[in-house]
Amino acid sequence: MRSARDIEILHCMRERGGSFVKALADAGLHADDINLQLIKDTWPEYWERYGRLSDDLATVGKRP
Repeated sequence: MRSARDIEILHCMRERGGSFVKALADAGLHADDINLQLIKDTWPEYWERYGRLSDDLATVGKRP
């Protein structure tokens, strides 16, 4: 099941990423649980990077 954290990361990817990362975010927002997990497993570096960025933005009150 897609968590609130997954949604936060996907929105951060869509708002702050380049064209490829934005496309992954859009795919993730439309994906079922299995396909979202495939995205997370295939590109863990993006998931980690935008997870940290989302946390940093939340700290300064600018989360997308």
